[in-house]
Order: sequence, then structure tokens, then C-alpha cells
Amino acid sequence: MKLLLLLLLLSLVPVSIYADLLDERNYEDGPLTWYDFQGEPKESDEVTGQINYLLEYHQDEYSRNDTTFTYIKTSNYFNKSEAWASDINRTSIALRYFQVLFDIREYYRRQLEKELNQSFNFYNMGKKHIAFFEKGSMEIQRFQKDSDYGNKSDVLLRWEAEYATKLNEYKPFELPMVKNANWMFGGNIGLVTSFNTGTMNEFITESYGLTYGFDLGYRDFIMFFEASLIYGDVRKPFTYEKKWESGMGVNLAIGDISLGYPIFENSNHRITPFFGLGVHEIGASKSAKELEGIHITNFNYLYGLCYDFNLSTTVNLIPDLIFGGANQSNHQSLRLRLFVTDVRNDIFKGNSINLSIAYSFYSKMVDIIE
Repeated sequence: MKLLLLLLLLSLVPVSIYADLLDERNYEDGPLTWYDFQGEPKESDEVTGQINYLLEYHQDEYSRNDTTFTYIKTSNYFNKSEAWASDINRTSIALRYFQVLFDIREYYRRQLEKELNQSFNFYNMGKKHIAFFEKGSMEIQRFQKDSDYGNKSDVLLRWEAEYATKLNEYKPFELPMVKNANWMFGGNIGLVTSFNTGTMNEFITESYGLTYGFDLGYRDFIMFFEASLIYGDVRKPFTYEKKWESGMGVNLAIGDISLGYPIFENSNHRITPFFGLGVHEIGASKSAKELEGIHITNFNYLYGLCYDFNLSTTVNLIPDLIFGGANQSNHQSLRLRLFVTDVRNDIFKGNSINLSIAYSFYSKMVDIIE
């Protein structure tokens, strides 16, 4: 069996392109059969069969339960329309020869996939791709020389058994189990409405506005950094340095830092009570130029409840260089936040009750369970 041209084909630089899916013959499809050789024969004195094995990688996703995993997937395949063997050479030993070549490629594909999913630098993946393809090519050359291109059947069967053992021991990459690590961070933006009790309600109308903030968590504790910009009107005239007329527009700013701890959490829901300190400030709108620079400021405590409804979870199994090679789970959720601030000064005595709905996104560091 003379297959000198095959050696040249296997030494070509690997390509990372998608062929017609119907034409692809992946290793996972099972042992080779002569049906996989659908190309037109190009028989000569030197060549009686040919397969051009391809190795490629790309980012892929896989869903398990309610979580989508992002990882690097590699593929070992060839195009059936380009694989051929002469009729006279379609023997069982020849088919086993091509299978050993396929097995060698598969062994180094599995090593490459594991290496890429542990790589800290996405830009070095191309170099590793080429390196593992070349390792496979060198091993194929050694096999071809040792077996005289499959003519030494006893040597071929020895290599066949050797790579069957290697592939059995080096299993294909499987998505691992993960658990939350210590740190998390995130942000949110949404809409908020505010209404008041006590004398606050006598003088200030219900208000509406924008809220945004950031989260920082360690283990189960979450620190919330929130700000709300709210717009309302004076309901009843009052005097603070100058007279604030009925119907005058007012701007309310609420900022707070609070600490929360979830009392309930699963894959879809999280309920977190929190307590903290904040500042509540009321100022006249820009149209009231006579009140420019006048603000009613109150430092206070606040407390409330935060509910997150999880919309999606993605676990990135590709180490992130920015975060020191850590793996992350990324979450998107709908957040409802109810909080109360105590407002007491020379003018107002009461509470500001605030309800917000926001789009929240946050990332948790995760550890891979070996």
C-alpha cells in the first residue's frame, strides 16, 4: 500500500473553516466505513487512497438545566467528498490503517481542547492549535514509517491497540461542575417611583425617575451602591430659606450604601434584605431660578428588600486574563427593590418609600469542581 502523497497532505497547515455539514465526517460519528470515501479516485502508482484530516476550534455554547456554558470546542473531521480509495485497495486492513490515522488525530484533538479551555490568553490559541496539529502529524509520520504505510499488519494492529488504550484513558472534554467562589460584582439601571408619609406627603407629590447602581459581593454578603434621580412637584407651599410655591418642580436625589444578605436563593430567584446609610436631598428645578443653590439635605438610615428574577445564566469556562485567569458565571435578571428612608429635618418629618424596577447584570467568580 503506497500512500506517499498522504504524508504530504497531513503536513499541511491546519485550517479553521466550516465545511458543508452534510459532507463532514466527524470522529464522533463512529468507526470508519468505506461509505465515508465518496470522492473521485485519483489513483496513480504512488497513491491508492487519500483522506485530508482537518482540525478546527471555535467558541461554542452548551445548555445544562438553566445554565448556558461557554467553552472552546475542537473538531476532528474530514470531508467525505474529498476522501477516496481505489476499489482494489478497499480491504479491511486498509480501512483499519485509515482508522489509526483518525485515532491519532483524535488523541491530539482531545489534548488541544483541554489546553485551550485552560488557556489564559485567547490570542495564543492559534499557536497552540498549530502546535498540536504538528504533534499529530509527527506521530502519524512515525506510524507510517513503522508500519510501512500499513503494509506491516502486525505493526498496524499494535498501533491500533495502543491508541485504543490511549483514547480510552484520555476521555473527551466534558463540561465540569462549578461552584460559586468568593467574589461577585455587577450593576443595574432602571426606573423608580417615590411616595412619602408624614409631613413629607403634605408638601411633596409622588415622584418618578431613574435609578442605577453597582453591587459588590463577597461570599454571601452583598454591598449595594445605589443612586436615584427623581422628579416631582411641590404639593403645598412651604418656606425653607425662601418660599417654595405650589406646583413648583423639585428634584430629589437619593444615594445609599447598604449591606444585604440573601435569605432565599436558587437558580431563578433571590431575595435579599438590606440595611444601610444614605443621603436624601431635595432641590428646586432649574425653572425656579430664585431657589437656585438651595437644597434640603438629610442624612439617614434606610432598609429594604431586593428581589432578583434570573433571566439567564452563562458560565464562561474560558479563563479570563483580566481577572487573573478566573472563571465566571454571568447573570442577567429583573430586579425589584423596595426601600424606605427616614427623612427628618426642620421642614419634613416622615419616610420616603421607594420602589424600583431595573435590569440587573452581575458576574460571580466560580471554581471548577475537579
